[in-house]
Amino acid sequence: MNIFNLNILTLKSRTPRWIIILLDVFLSLFSLFAAYIIRFDLKADQQLIMDEWNILKWSLPAFILVRWVIFYLFKVHSGLVRYTSYNDLSRIFTAVTLSSLIYFLLGMVRYHFMDEHYLFPTSVLIMDYFICLFFIIGVRFTIKLWYLETIKVNTVTEKVLIYGAGTTGAITQKTISNDAEIKYEIVGFLDDDLKLEHTRREGTKIYHASKLKELIEKEGVTLLIVAVQKPNEDQLNEIVNICLEHQVKVQKAPSFKSWINGEFSSKQITKINIEDLLGRKAIVLDEEKTAQELKNKTILVTGAAGSIGSGMVLQIAKYAPKKIILLDQAESPMYDFQQELNNQFPNLSFEVVIADIRSMQRMTKVFKHYQPEFVFHAAAY
Repeated sequence: MNIFNLNILTLKSRTPRWIIILLDVFLSLFSLFAAYIIRFDLKADQQLIMDEWNILKWSLPAFILVRWVIFYLFKVHSGLVRYTSYNDLSRIFTAVTLSSLIYFLLGMVRYHFMDEHYLFPTSVLIMDYFICLFFIIGVRFTIKLWYLETIKVNTVTEKVLIYGAGTTGAITQKTISNDAEIKYEIVGFLDDDLKLEHTRREGTKIYHASKLKELIEKEGVTLLIVAVQKPNEDQLNEIVNICLEHQVKVQKAPSFKSWINGEFSSKQITKINIEDLLGRKAIVLDEEKTAQELKNKTILVTGAAGSIGSGMVLQIAKYAPKKIILLDQAESPMYDFQQELNNQFPNLSFEVVIADIRSMQRMTKVFKHYQPEFVFHAAAY
């Protein structure tokens, strides 16, 4: 095992919480030391240093104890450093702010009721506050960025363009970047707005849509993800055609209503629907007649976890069937689709069956048990 793989394994393992606490306390002490250096402008003589130390040596135990207790109470150490989030930053900010206020109050108590010395000079407290926040947050983000980059280095399988530099595009970029299992390198955003060209979003460069062909050839783009909720059909068709000509795969980010618990997983980025590739409006079925056929019926859909099968299920669910039997042999995709279905149709009655349609015995049992009245056959085999 080489050093690179060893580093990966070390990062992926859960760092003991006591190490995180010690690191935070050390950074706090370093911040205090840095604040004193700045206060004296590196010009303090030995006598001044000794005078300050005689005051400080009684304050240091209180400094360490307060920071440690506050950090522990606010669970600053509980978050996985490599997955530092907004909630973690909020806890750090609150803990550092509260501990600095406590230092100030303890200083007032010491001055008025003990030896007429403050715990720390006010200027030192203010500098320590900002330096401490900078180092504790900075270290966490450095580790997070290093982790995300390290696990993806030399393992990139797709060079990706995201079509749409709006909110959905930014969320798509963030979702891909934070998913360690996806080996994607985001080349840039593609957008129809000329004003956005040569700007950046989330640190990623934005190109005008007219540069698509050039980017494919220059950067070796192999995948384009459509992250526009309501794209212009003509523009989208033109982009898709260019991708098809250059063997670039086209996928799309999910719509807002299909996000699970307010956010979407990278697994929900799917192949683009056929109607997006037709160059015309999709043919609309007779809704009333279809509803009459499927309402209160037991319906079996084979290959239900696939792109076609899952699309069928989402359409069938709108017609109030009695029950839908979701049959597929792929357990993980089926689980993901089941979560999406629960989110979009919470009142839908359905059952999941893991089975291979090539097994006569298994399929016979399925038909005898569920007695489906309609079968939509979308399985690959």
